[in-house]
Amino acid sequence: MSENPLYKKAYFQCARRAILENEVFMKKFIVEIVKDNYSDEKLERLNEMLTKMYDNDMFDLIMGSKTAQQLKSQYDFELCSEIEKYAIALREKGEAII
Repeated sequence: MSENPLYKKAYFQCARRAILENEVFMKKFIVEIVKDNYSDEKLERLNEMLTKMYDNDMFDLIMGSKTAQQLKSQYDFELCSEIEKYAIALREKGEAII
């Protein structure tokens, strides 16, 4: 998967976030969740969302101050839900989110 051009594009999109915390979290999400679980179609949707999503919305989703439900009119609900669940799982395990 790491040689897939869509995966590489998604990793690049995660690494270009204006807020460093988003970059750190999203790189971890890409490696731990996306790498072995996303189809090309889902990678395309992720890339599209990453180019459109405001960093403040991403940060709020990661930190839990906004939910995927609250962002569903703006962004891909399924993808936001997966990011939200991953962030919640890290918090429950006591791992640093960022």
